[in-house]
Amino acid sequence: MYRDKFDIIIAGAGCAGLSLAYKIHLQSELKLRVLLVDKDPKEHNDRTWSFWEKSDNLFSPIAARVWDQIEFGSAQSNHKLSIAPYQYKLIRGIDFYNFIKKALGHDQRFEWHIDDIQRVDSNNTIAQVHTIDHTFQAEWVFNSIVDRHQMRNQPAMYLMQHFIGWEVKTSRDCFDDDIPVFMDFSIAPGRETHFMYVLPFSKNKAIVEYTAFSEELLSTEAYEEGIRSYLKNRYKCTDFEIISKEQGIIPMTDAYFQRQPQPRVINIGTAGGDTRGSTGYTFLNIQSSTDEIVELLLQHKKPLPKASVNLKYQIYDSTLLRVLHERKIAGASVFDILFQNNKTTDLLAFLDNSSNILTDLKIMTSVPIHIFLPAALKSFGKHIPRLFKK
Repeated sequence: MYRDKFDIIIAGAGCAGLSLAYKIHLQSELKLRVLLVDKDPKEHNDRTWSFWEKSDNLFSPIAARVWDQIEFGSAQSNHKLSIAPYQYKLIRGIDFYNFIKKALGHDQRFEWHIDDIQRVDSNNTIAQVHTIDHTFQAEWVFNSIVDRHQMRNQPAMYLMQHFIGWEVKTSRDCFDDDIPVFMDFSIAPGRETHFMYVLPFSKNKAIVEYTAFSEELLSTEAYEEGIRSYLKNRYKCTDFEIISKEQGIIPMTDAYFQRQPQPRVINIGTAGGDTRGSTGYTFLNIQSSTDEIVELLLQHKKPLPKASVNLKYQIYDSTLLRVLHERKIAGASVFDILFQNNKTTDLLAFLDNSSNILTDLKIMTSVPIHIFLPAALKSFGKHIPRLFKK
């Protein structure tokens, strides 16, 4: 079997892996030989990342759209909300891939191997990535592939955020391109947590996505019929071209994600706990973790970043997941209450790990206490022992 040795292997070339690779590329003083391994050559627009921030991050210049307001809708109400000083930004997957691949293509420190990763392991001195045809070795492996078996085998709440989105071009102007639809729950009255999500590029071009939070996936036909119905009922639009499709499943769980599962393996992205368990919010958490990894590499220290989602937010996420799982209140009602009774900027801070305790208390007391308090106590009891683990 062919073997080769690198300083760093990045296992998985998604958002986390490519973000880390690009940041290493920017540091010419890091004289490292780096291998990226992924089965996908990243030549298609297979996903979109959306996030809000007050100032630009490294990848903000490639954002396809930037907005200063968002729309929230439910069966009871509809709100157009200013989010200043935040901006809501959209990055297309293909733009992200091409931007980073172009940079790495001119950097002789990097190699790319297209293959299916079978497993990652390590001892105290060396890590290995095993693909179908090769075994590669490195001092460190940064892995973004989620071990779903390990995650599912924990005593944890587990839902999925699952979606299908279409990028459509309509025959006439249909969309308000000054405002994205952040969540529209009007499509699914009742206790199901289903909503539409619309990101307009122009008045006749947008990503329209059907999203659900649940334990089971829907049929492809159910998502796509939901998109067609929404275009027809809200926008009176039946004549359109589907430019591209995207589909995804994001784990919504309070399971524990190990940052360092093996001596020479560091998990990043969702695999390393960079995803908010109740919302799927990931992009900027990845940027924080990968920034820290590169800084540690520059200092010749162990490249183990701290948790990007701290224990406080893990407890908050676990509480909301428990409420959604037990269905004592409709998910749409929870979000409707939150948006009606709180400042939008406070909610965004709460959702991106930057709120203070006073904001947290205001938000937590805006929801039905008799439902959320028992869930919070159970979540606190589950998570607090982690404080005392060595």
